[in-house]
Amino acid sequence: MGKRIGFIDAMRGLAMLLVVIGHVLYFSVCHLDNAIMRILSDEVEVPLFFMVSGFLVNIPKSGFWKFLGKKAFLLFVPAAVFMALYVWMEGSNYISAWIDSYKGGYWFTFSLFQFVAVYAVLKLVSQAMKLSRISEKVFLVAVSVVILYASVWCLREEHNYAVIPLLGLVHFKSFIYFVVGTQIAECGLLGRGLSSKEVTNGGA
Repeated sequence: MGKRIGFIDAMRGLAMLLVVIGHVLYFSVCHLDNAIMRILSDEVEVPLFFMVSGFLVNIPKSGFWKFLGKKAFLLFVPAAVFMALYVWMEGSNYISAWIDSYKGGYWFTFSLFQFVAVYAVLKLVSQAMKLSRISEKVFLVAVSVVILYASVWCLREEHNYAVIPLLGLVHFKSFIYFVVGTQIAECGLLGRGLSSKEVTNGGA
């Protein structure tokens, strides 16, 4: 394990604190249409969490499927198991929980796995196209913007197509924050003199 990076841990801690505050407000004094709730959740908590996750992702140049399988085991499987337990304890319908954008509250972990998988595929495409470093960054940002607009369309059409909530496509509007995090890390803006291994393991 590399050494922990203090300011990354601090950002994670801040994001977690904001999530707790946001949920307390939501379930007590506020509601979804409240402006403070929207700003806290959509403009601060979620972007910060996904950006920090982007800081820490490290796509290997080989062993793609092994990497993806490991991420599935660490992210997707636990979320599916705990969602199943939650649904069972609540006496809800498991199928209905899957066909819901928020997956019983576990949407973030599912989305994070999807973001890692999509980003890894985009990196493979970039390598296959033999893009330069700058061209790759432009390519990743451009695709992220397209995904952002597609996600906004999905948000409007969510009730018309069951596949949209099933795959949580409305949350892909946050994919651009994840990509920004990866690019900040790749540019070395996290801190000069830190190895990629230290950055990857620092917040683990």
